[in-house]
Amino acid sequence: MNDIKQIAPDAAIGKVGRKQTNASKPSEEIRKEKSAEVSDRKDSLQVDQMRKEEAHLIDNSRLLLEELPEVRNDKVALARQRLQEGFYDKPEVLNETTSKLLKEQSEITDMNVQQVKSRLAKGYYDSPDILNQTAGNILKDID
Repeated sequence: MNDIKQIAPDAAIGKVGRKQTNASKPSEEIRKEKSAEVSDRKDSLQVDQMRKEEAHLIDNSRLLLEELPEVRNDKVALARQRLQEGFYDKPEVLNETTSKLLKEQSEITDMNVQQVKSRLAKGYYDSPDILNQTAGNILKDID
């Protein structure tokens, strides 16, 4: 038994009857970490939802850009020149323009129907912004 005295008390691997203190965290720290994880999940969910909405808005913007007619700079320059020269003030040009406008009015209705069908197929009207705008327009019409 004399050999036992030579072993230092700190050399023991486990101490009997004592609470071991290791790298485990107090329960308060664990609670804080769990609440932070829940908060991180909520933040992540909100960010993911915002990303989806932004992607939807970008898609709708692309669809709108595709529907815009091409601008022909040569035609715009010619129209400006004719305006400055007074070409559109001539009676025969005014009559022709009026006739074309009346004819196009009936074609515009058909074109609007086609545009609405195209937008429906592409999900354009599912956008929250478009739904809000449409609801606002309906309410204005009711008043």
